Amino acid sequence: MSINLVVGDISDSICDIANIMKNNDVGFVPIADKNHVVGVVTDRDIVVRGINNNIKLNTNIEEIMTSHIFTINEHSDLSSALKIMGDKQLKRLLVLDGKKIVGVISISDIIKSSSYDNEIINSLKKIEENNHNGNINYESKIDEFYL
Repeated sequence: MSINLVVGDISDSICDIANIMKNNDVGFVPIADKNHVVGVVTDRDIVVRGINNNIKLNTNIEEIMTSHIFTINEHSDLSSALKIMGDKQLKRLLVLDGKKIVGVISISDIIKSSSYDNEIINSLKKIEENNHNGNINYESKIDEFYL
């Protein structure tokens, strides 16, 4: 679990959050409004929901953040975290102590620290299968010169 969270503000722009991510070497930022987390943003959200849709970088982060947040209690076991992540196709969960955010747990945290091999693999499959509908097709055109 990562405990040194960097939190953005609801009034921040997409550019502000991108700079927070760059300066803190993170790809995930919870967004707060008056000390209450109201959403989360990933670097992928900035690209897919923002840049890809030609949204200006000075647009308020609220326009592209995810406002439906999934959490887990800090005393929950890894199996519970894996189940939520698999069922909801999430790569990260905010970790709470009561109503206070104390960290974030990611798939990579679980992989690094656990012996739940089959459970991890099954959860990762669940996360990815609905994101890509089981079909990942990459088109590649290679110039015959390189063959």
